[in-house]
Amino acid sequence: GCSSPRQWQEFLAGKKDAIDPDCPSHFFNLDQGTYFLVTNDGQSFGKGLDAIKHIVSADSPRNYATVVNVANSELCATDGFQLSCYAVPTSHYQPFAIPAATIPILSKLLKAKSCSLQISEDGTMLRVTAGDWIAGIRTSAVKFPNYKAVLPDPSTLQPVTSEAFAACMALAVTRSKIDFAQANLYAELVTPIGTFHLNPRFFVELEGFETLHYGEDTDAPLVAKKGNQTYVIVPVRKAK
Repeated sequence: GCSSPRQWQEFLAGKKDAIDPDCPSHFFNLDQGTYFLVTNDGQSFGKGLDAIKHIVSADSPRNYATVVNVANSELCATDGFQLSCYAVPTSHYQPFAIPAATIPILSKLLKAKSCSLQISEDGTMLRVTAGDWIAGIRTSAVKFPNYKAVLPDPSTLQPVTSEAFAACMALAVTRSKIDFAQANLYAELVTPIGTFHLNPRFFVELEGFETLHYGEDTDAPLVAKKGNQTYVIVPVRKAK
């Protein structure tokens, strides 16, 4: 087995001696108890992890920002200011959380091999299988916030014109080259009902998204979508 992230990286790089014959596999109890199928499409799951992994951090002071939450056929992650969700095909509806420290290796593993994922009955162990080998990841006990509470009613959303967004992004990139680290540095987004301010780094991260919408209420979030991925930034600050 591989008992450390470094061993996993060496194993995925093709170094057969990365396997530790003395790895305490019994610690993971992968062959005991009941497991439920999460998905047989490991590659789509890995693609989703890749799309949102930039938000999570094992070093975040917010415990909910150190995991990717899996629930209702969605992968979700947040750092407290932005939320990214990715739709994945799953057949298990009890939520569980994957620790940030395991995300880079897990996403690489899922994309490299044809895998299936199962979750233990108590939700504490994620099992990844491919052929004759098994990988185990202990899930996190972190309770993910009810992110649906921050999402506006779709019927209240207004589209952001591509021309306005393109102009804002150009301004954001220009400003970021001057002083990207300033927390109070905002780019303006001019819309038909008013002007909003956003941190330039959000514009950079939103590049390539196909559709953008904002809510009419004060401090309503900006919602962007690209294929299976939904990206939300809150708040969108309305200029005084």
